[in-house]
Amino acid sequence: MRAYAVRSDHGLELRLSIPAGPYFQTELLPVTLTLTNRSGAPATYYGTPGDAVCGWSMFNLALSQEGKPIYPLALDYFISCPWLRVNPARLLPGASISTRFLRGLPVASRVTITGEADLSGDPHAMGGEGHTARFAAGWPSLTIAVGSAVPTSRSLHIVRRGHTIYVSRAPRDLVGEYAVRYAEGQGSCATGQFFWYPLPAESMSDFTGRDPKYAECSSTVEDWQVMLGAPAFGIFSAVYCFSPESDGIFMFRHGVLQPRDGSTCAQRS
Repeated sequence: MRAYAVRSDHGLELRLSIPAGPYFQTELLPVTLTLTNRSGAPATYYGTPGDAVCGWSMFNLALSQEGKPIYPLALDYFISCPWLRVNPARLLPGASISTRFLRGLPVASRVTITGEADLSGDPHAMGGEGHTARFAAGWPSLTIAVGSAVPTSRSLHIVRRGHTIYVSRAPRDLVGEYAVRYAEGQGSCATGQFFWYPLPAESMSDFTGRDPKYAECSSTVEDWQVMLGAPAFGIFSAVYCFSPESDGIFMFRHGVLQPRDGSTCAQRS
């Protein structure tokens, strides 16, 4: 069974749906947004479906608590992207566009999930007048009760061997995010995958140190930040430091953000 909310205006229908609960803090929740054109004429939208590091998504998924924005559990990163022109696209009569998002639930409370679609091409209008004029009844939203502790049956079991972490009895649709930072002297370089991507091998390896593209990052000083999850399972997250000392950027341990107090490594090697 699934819970869903639907809003329509001017012949366009936006549907938000999630699996039935219960829901728990640190759980990775799959959310599906579907835009359908029932107007009888082509409709214009802007961007592409899904998350994008440097790009413009036609969908926006917002989380809030008591009317205030909250942010899903994810890697903390900053990327400088070039300016990109957002070109219009057409949705033909009767056609639909659907995208599944994965969002880590950050708090144990009542959380509201709201879906939006970019029908204006104005990057400042997402959630503002440019969209509410199209959907007079507002955007579809669901409010869910999020519990405080993920059951053991919905937790991931992780084992690390060297620069590879393995998931024991891995569930279906295992996904991960990672960031690697190498430091040597006064310089550093970094890489990563900042959106959830499939892990078909039931493991994640720090392969970048063996990638010729990162030959200049040959230092033994390394922070490897990882997050693993699966729909309806709690997110596992940690920082592994392959050096005697490290000033790791951040750490989640079992979904709880830890302060930057110098003790940022889950394990040192």
